[in-house]
Order: sequence, then C-alpha cells, then structure tokens
Amino acid sequence: MSETYSSHKYSDNPVAEALDMDVYGYADETTGSVEAYGHFALFIVESPFDVDVPNVGKVTVPVGNYILSTGDQGFVYLQEYDDADSARAAFAGAEKVYGEWLELNE
Repeated sequence: MSETYSSHKYSDNPVAEALDMDVYGYADETTGSVEAYGHFALFIVESPFDVDVPNVGKVTVPVGNYILSTGDQGFVYLQEYDDADSARAAFAGAEKVYGEWLELNE
C-alpha cells in the first residue's frame, strides 16, 4: 500500500485531484461526510481513464485500487492498495468506524 497527500488547491498528486473532480461519478462506493467525520470513496480502476483537471491539464488515472479521503478543511488523502480485496477491506473498515461515530454523535 502506498499513501500520498494532496490538497484541493495545491496539487502534488494529479491522480488524487482527478479522482476528486467527480467522486460520485467515478467511485465504486462512498461513505461519510466531509462536514463531520470525513468522506471516503473507493475506486477499483480496471481501465485507465483521462480527466481534465483545471490548472493541471489532462490526467490519466492508472489501473489501481484506491481510497480517497477528504477532510473538513479540503485536504485529500489518497491511498493505493495492491489489490481490490485489500482496498475493499479497508473501505469496509472506514465505513464501520464512520457508522460507529454516527451512533455516538447523532
């Protein structure tokens, strides 16, 4: 698993920015809330695709297994996993923790 940090305004990882451009359009699953605990999106990318990112240009999202986390201050955290099962297990863990947080805070 590799981890990369990026922010909305100052992209040090164009793939994170590309996935963040349209999370709901590209993601396989999402959970959480940026305003509360954090938002998590699972991406199982089986074929590369291109995204036009403002001020960056065309970015090719490579084949891979990713979780994109977005915090309440707009920072984006991208984790890449070796295989889809590992990414799905990590996403399920985030979904479980978010559910527990909701039970305590709502």
